[in-house]
Amino acid sequence: MSAMPQNRVTQHLLAGALVAAATALGQLISVELWMTAPRAHMLWLPGAVLMCALLALPRRRWAACVAGALIGTTGFLAVLGTPVAGVVVVLLGVFLLVVLASLVLKRT
Repeated sequence: MSAMPQNRVTQHLLAGALVAAATALGQLISVELWMTAPRAHMLWLPGAVLMCALLALPRRRWAACVAGALIGTTGFLAVLGTPVAGVVVVLLGVFLLVVLASLVLKRT
């Protein structure tokens, strides 16, 4: 197995970093739109941001995008004081559904 060329590594890291920043911004917007009484989202943007990235980029960059989405969303919620362990478990499940939906959409 040969090592990945430096240019590809940079492209993967760039994709992951951009998705991390975009999902953190999406989470910020989503938090601003929370309903106060049940403390729930009216709109959750990180999943939409991840799906857009997955549909726009080749599959070889999907792992970097999912990792970036997880880091960006979890990082923002950690800054708000949300327990990270619980958030990561929920986000892994939600982002898995986004990946599966993206696979279905890419096939059609």
